[in-house]
Amino acid sequence: MNYVCNFCNSELKNQYTLKTHQEKNKKCIKLQTEKISKDNINRDTEINKLLISLKEKDNLLKEKENALKEKEEHILKLEDQIKELQNNIKDIAIKSVSTPKTSNTINQNKYLFLTPFNLTKEEIKEKIEKNFTKDHFMNGQKGVADFTYNNLLLDENKQLNYFCSDTSRKFFCYKDINGELKKDIKTKMLTNFIADDIIIKSNNIYNNALADKNIKLDTCHKYLIKKFDILNMKNDNNEFTATLSVLTCNLPQNTNNDETKVEDISSDVIFEIEDEEDEEDDEECVYYTQEYFDEQEKKLKEMDKDSLYYKFFEKQLIENKIKHNIPV
Repeated sequence: MNYVCNFCNSELKNQYTLKTHQEKNKKCIKLQTEKISKDNINRDTEINKLLISLKEKDNLLKEKENALKEKEEHILKLEDQIKELQNNIKDIAIKSVSTPKTSNTINQNKYLFLTPFNLTKEEIKEKIEKNFTKDHFMNGQKGVADFTYNNLLLDENKQLNYFCSDTSRKFFCYKDINGELKKDIKTKMLTNFIADDIIIKSNNIYNNALADKNIKLDTCHKYLIKKFDILNMKNDNNEFTATLSVLTCNLPQNTNNDETKVEDISSDVIFEIEDEEDEEDDEECVYYTQEYFDEQEKKLKEMDKDSLYYKFFEKQLIENKIKHNIPV
């Protein structure tokens, strides 16, 4: 059996001669030296690669530690800010409790004779169907206010059941069926009570007008503008409210002989409005919120872009955004 040297590939007869060969043969020793040197170089190269990799990982770990430290510092700052805000809120709450509450009352120099606002939905629907005309429609929300005043807010004796007590802040009041005085800020209650039936009647007037084959385009456009003005009442009733505040700010005097002054029925008609409550109600009556404009954008996307509806709706939406400082 021959033995082969794994350095120089020489064949030898036995194990002893192979060992002697590897220890004394100059050519073989040279090859051994070269191989060991090459192995050392390869090993050093691998070690260098490992060291570089370890250094990169170490740097990455330090970066993560720094980022974590920054987050912890940011969290501490936020916690301090939260504590500061909580203390401020607590101070405000203490001041609001210790501050005397102010109240607003209906002008006591006026005669007041409010009849209860006790119309049912069925009665209102019947009055709208019967008395809301094309002339009301063509005046938009002003026409709706005029109709509402003459047909829903005045009784047979021309006595009001709904009254604007503060024209600047658009505060209205009315008596319910139990005779208790209620407030309606910016006609929110009244608008929601009549809007659906008004919109249905307005749509009928609009559709009947457009059924005329001889209708002109500019006339059609006028009808469309008025339709959308009324259709948008639940979101924006400012014109309706402003018109009603003028129509109802001066109460007709009681036509009976036993006229009653405010001071004689103050327990029924004078009501307090706390400042905090005013702010809460005003917040509820903000119509042009971001949610409102998002909903309008959604409706616009669902319309036919070639229709008159789309062009008018888009124009109205842009104007409202500009008016209320919303990016177009």
